[in-house]
This record gives sequence, structure tokens and C-alpha cells, in this order.
Amino acid sequence: PIFALEQAGYKVDKLIITTLQAVSGAGYPGVPSLDMVDNIVPYILEDAQKAEIFLYVPRTPSLSIN
Repeated sequence: PIFALEQAGYKVDKLIITTLQAVSGAGYPGVPSLDMVDNIVPYILEDAQKAEIFLYVPRTPSLSIN
């Protein structure tokens, strides 16, 4: 989708990315709905490392599609 926007002449300066996970699949034991505040699952130590993402953006970004 980003490539299509750029091809159509729109400049993409920033991206805001949000990832969501259902409470039922968050690995949180017990009755999670009682511990949730503002629809946010509390910090789960075991899942923190799995969610870590490393991203490399080259100084001169380029995109080629074959």
C-alpha cells in the first residue's frame, strides 16, 4: 500500500504502526478482563522479549519490485 501511494504521487514522510492482540491470546492467566485498564493488557514479562522487533532503515531508502 505504501508503494502504491508513492506511485500515485503522494509523499510518505512518516508511518504510525499499531499492533493489537486479543486478551484471550495474550498469554495472560486468570480472568484478564479484571486486570485490564482502558482496554490495555498489563505488562507480561514472558511476552516482552517475543514482541521485540529490530528494524534497519538504510540512509538512502530504495524499493524495487520485480
